[in-house]
Amino acid sequence: MKKLQKIHALGMSGASSYLISIETSVKRGLFHFDIIGLANKSISESRQRVLSAIQHCDPEAVRYTDKKIVTLLSPSDIRKEGAHLDLPIAISYICTSKKYELSTSSNEHEALDKTIFLGELSLTGSIRDTEQITPCLISAITSNIDFNRVVLPRTSFEKLKILDITQFQPEHSEKIQTRLSNLLFWPIENLGEFYKAAKSSNVLNSISTKLEQNLVGNHDETTESKKADIEHEENIPNSKFLIDSIQGNESAKRALLVALAGNHHIVFSGHPGTGKSLLAKSADDLRYKGQLYDSAIKSSSELSNDKNKTHVSYKNNFRQPHHSATIREILGDQKRVGEIAKAHKGVLFLDEMIEYNRRVIESLRQSIEYGFYQDTKGQLRNSEYILIGTMNPCGCGYYGSKQRRCVCARAQIERYERKIRSPLFERIDIFVSVTNTTLHTSFSESYLSGKSIREIIKQVQLLSEANTKSSQNLKQKIEHIEHIEKHLSNESLRIYTEIKLNYLSNSKRWFSSLLKIADTISKIEFCLQNCDEIEISPDHILEALSYKQKIT
Repeated sequence: MKKLQKIHALGMSGASSYLISIETSVKRGLFHFDIIGLANKSISESRQRVLSAIQHCDPEAVRYTDKKIVTLLSPSDIRKEGAHLDLPIAISYICTSKKYELSTSSNEHEALDKTIFLGELSLTGSIRDTEQITPCLISAITSNIDFNRVVLPRTSFEKLKILDITQFQPEHSEKIQTRLSNLLFWPIENLGEFYKAAKSSNVLNSISTKLEQNLVGNHDETTESKKADIEHEENIPNSKFLIDSIQGNESAKRALLVALAGNHHIVFSGHPGTGKSLLAKSADDLRYKGQLYDSAIKSSSELSNDKNKTHVSYKNNFRQPHHSATIREILGDQKRVGEIAKAHKGVLFLDEMIEYNRRVIESLRQSIEYGFYQDTKGQLRNSEYILIGTMNPCGCGYYGSKQRRCVCARAQIERYERKIRSPLFERIDIFVSVTNTTLHTSFSESYLSGKSIREIIKQVQLLSEANTKSSQNLKQKIEHIEHIEKHLSNESLRIYTEIKLNYLSNSKRWFSSLLKIADTISKIEFCLQNCDEIEISPDHILEALSYKQKIT
């Protein structure tokens, strides 16, 4: 029996690509077209698109009403989705039914095994771009999938020309640029083009177009352009920051500065209308924008369609899932990327976090402590982010308020407080009480302006990057805490020892968090006062202690 030709494509499992092999069997019998291998609805519907496109593009199309067609997408144990598999399915069917040989020699067999086909078909045979194509290619490069030829829609090829590689992590940027420059492409507009090449056994020779080097983008030049844009934005005197619209609450602003500078998780508590949500949302434009983040999870719809632009937005991720979000929407699975993976290297904001489902809240524990987590299918994903939450002191929000009377029963308040004693809240670094602003404090001036805060955050993070690794494993984090403790001054060590004696019931995690916050405060003061060296003073430890008082 003649061996079936394998056509290769790419699929996405969360943020990672994997290779899909497509084989088609055509036998005589009652008409039936079946696609097997855990294909979802969009792929099942491709049967009609494929057959209609073939009839329009091949005037000599063999009637398929007396054919039993079976297309296998392997590996069969991974669920597949996306209309970008239309083209490889159609090519697999054409090669089998028309007996076209895309490769005849051993060298051509090897070349075909390293060729990727991607594209959606219309009913008339035109080949369209989809939002999965660009992320699939970029993720395949970073995942070290072995391929050197790509057949794709011309629109997708044009998008690759304006792709800014500096939106990816530095360790990936150079690899992506090199691989894209070395790949051979065939930008195809219609299925008829494939028919012509297949009839003349010229398919592999048609895959000969390369991306021009200057269109892919030079990493160094684009990085300098990005830095110039950042510096220009930061030097605009009238730049508006959301935090500048908040009057008073200087202690809450200071706590937000500490959290963003040291990547600490923070929760704001207060009565309705005190500005908790506004403080949390102001973190979006305060983060140091020079930090790069992994954009493998971004869809190609985020890429610029303006050919005059050489790069896309590099704004940090700020995710705010709705309080009704399910655990699958938060963690993600093989079909979708979860909210906490999208918040990687950014901020995850939970407004009124007590209102979220308890299972959803507790599912964040692994990611906020270790920087990675398991999705609902057990796949490990990176997720380093700052958790910012807001909450009311009770169900109605006015428990302890002097302006309005609380209408909650004592049992309701106790039930509300029990939620705060959950394991997740043990992993929150900073708790801040936000109060109503008085007329006296409404017009107070402070160094805590938006521009100043962002500059301090930038300096502190650059200091931290110089002293420690940006991503540490558990052993390195423990060694870092031990290093801080050993280098405390005598007076600071005495204060810290007293705190340990007075808070014996607290966990080691609590004391580690206290030292890390004090270390961040010392770096902030070093940047503000231009000190000779970074030293944790007793005042820094006491300020850190004030942030560790859980609000009930």
